[in-house]
Amino acid sequence: MCTPTPTVIKVEYIHSVQRIPITEILIANSSGIFFTEMIWHDFGAGLPEEFDEFVNGSYVIRDKKYLGTEMEYWFIPENNATIILGSKVVDVNGLITLRVEKVSYLKHRLGRC
Repeated sequence: MCTPTPTVIKVEYIHSVQRIPITEILIANSSGIFFTEMIWHDFGAGLPEEFDEFVNGSYVIRDKKYLGTEMEYWFIPENNATIILGSKVVDVNGLITLRVEKVSYLKHRLGRC
């Protein structure tokens, strides 16, 4: 799926061990993919031990960390995962690859990227 940059990527899923909702917010631009925020509601195995803020009952980490030009998520059906790319909602299962590539304006306009 093609999206213009910069694009906000919101990854929502149910944590495999703790069974609580997790939200990760990424930004993709021409340099790559950046982690910017993670929101969760409880502590336990596989979850961060430190956080920046506690807002409305949620733990929040805010950071700007470069993740590269490609990253993968692996979701099982129990994760009930959704990825929101800008305004496009994608329900996902299995291996998902997020990749930043430069394409020509013409390819983008023709939907061939």
